Amino acid sequence: MIKNCIPGGNYPSSEGSESDWLVHWCHGAPGITLTLVKAAQVFGNGEFLQAAVDAGEVVWKRGLLKAQKLISQGKMHDGDRPYSLFEGINGMAYLFLDMIEPSEYPAYEL
Repeated sequence: MIKNCIPGGNYPSSEGSESDWLVHWCHGAPGITLTLVKAAQVFGNGEFLQAAVDAGEVVWKRGLLKAQKLISQGKMHDGDRPYSLFEGINGMAYLFLDMIEPSEYPAYEL
């Protein structure tokens, strides 16, 4: 998984893609960061943890600070349901909480 990282620290939107401009929840670093955190926790591997930190930096610098769309349907607060767990403020709060201590998504085990 880490070997797919693009030199700028982002992750490709699809297998074989070398494009580095998508920093969205479903494409690039935002979507893979939680997976890397969980891999570091499960395997106790510092390489996964460092990759998660690096991916988080991409999200911070190229996603949040640049006000890019972090989810496919629109920026945070712009979803159809601005307070929903998936598209809204609640979902972002849950994501950040879960990044601190990964557990499980409501109704789904990791």
